[in-house]
Amino acid sequence: MVIYFMRHTAVDVPQGVCYGQTDVPLKPTFEMEATQTAAHLQGLSFDKVYTSPLTRCVRLATFCGYPDAERDDRLCICISAIPFFCARLMIEQLKKPSSISGKTVMMSILIFGYFLQK
Repeated sequence: MVIYFMRHTAVDVPQGVCYGQTDVPLKPTFEMEATQTAAHLQGLSFDKVYTSPLTRCVRLATFCGYPDAERDDRLCICISAIPFFCARLMIEQLKKPSSISGKTVMMSILIFGYFLQK
């Protein structure tokens, strides 16, 4: 399973403010940043796309061509819980009848959410 994580674009809050799960506005640079993100995704295909329900993530997913990305409240969580979300995804996929036929199943998943910056 290959999982791609895309962090939302810059938020318009004073530096040092911890905004966490609060739905805050995006900076005016959204379109420029989102264009760069979309360019990184160009040529990739995904079996499933998820997004946090927060506006900043849904807006980026939509801009990048995934308006129907599945909104999952589990992505509106602290960063330390993301590995548990990914493990849950793998378990859910392995339980599907098509993936237990003895064949290796390769999935590619894209997740838009609140992840740490570099």
